[in-house]
Amino acid sequence: MKEHVRFKVASKGVSATENVEELLEKAEREGIETAWHRFIEQQPQCGFGLLGICCRNCAMGPCR
Repeated sequence: MKEHVRFKVASKGVSATENVEELLEKAEREGIETAWHRFIEQQPQCGFGLLGICCRNCAMGPCR
């Protein structure tokens, strides 16, 4: 694997489509970063965003 893919995404259960598991495993063998890798790197997600109350003006949370 190439260095930029630093961790393995669990291929089971990431999609309802069966072929996605096979493609994800192939991408990891070839060192290709996928949307699932990027999603994991962005954790933990902002609590405001998870609640849907992000500030539209500053993107820093609800106005206080």
